[in-house]
Amino acid sequence: MRRLIALLLPLLAALAAAPAAGAALLPPNATNCAAESLSPVFRPWLDPARYTLSPGGAFEGTSGWTGGAAVSGNEPFHVHGRGDDRALKVSGGQTVTSPTVCVGVDHPTLRLFARSTGAPLGLLRVDLSFWGPLGLPLRLPIGVVVATERWQPSLPIVIPASLLPLLPGRMTPVTFHLVPVGTRAAFEVDDVYVDPYKKG
Repeated sequence: MRRLIALLLPLLAALAAAPAAGAALLPPNATNCAAESLSPVFRPWLDPARYTLSPGGAFEGTSGWTGGAAVSGNEPFHVHGRGDDRALKVSGGQTVTSPTVCVGVDHPTLRLFARSTGAPLGLLRVDLSFWGPLGLPLRLPIGVVVATERWQPSLPIVIPASLLPLLPGRMTPVTFHLVPVGTRAAFEVDDVYVDPYKKG
């Protein structure tokens, strides 16, 4: 119940600024949603949820993310694969955008690994682009990652648009944007995961 309330509050705040919409105006199901491979990758940090890697979220080879640069190095925990050796560099003044991600009511949160390579304590804002209740494109900030010079997982970031399809099994397309806060901010990011909210 507490988790459901935490998910509902950001969505209600976002919808308060838009006219009310009926169920018929909600976004259609997302298409071309790849099959999900689920794993409790954040279990060492006391998070038992089984996550799926977002498209290109390991940044090995062609990731489909735009606005950043692939660099040598990997988060040291190798939660995606022992052979991974790349990360994404995000510099101040840049906005990095993900490929389209499919989310629904059973995909409520996002987590990633990050470290600051600029200011000793850096802030990385996470924005979300999605189709709103009236079919209009919207973009909202949904969280901030506080990063130090050491690789660490972010806290779970709630994805408000995951509630738009309303029913389990329905999906809506979104994209994520990573935006460094401040001119001296710079980061390396790796292994971006979405939680499908399936346990076990």
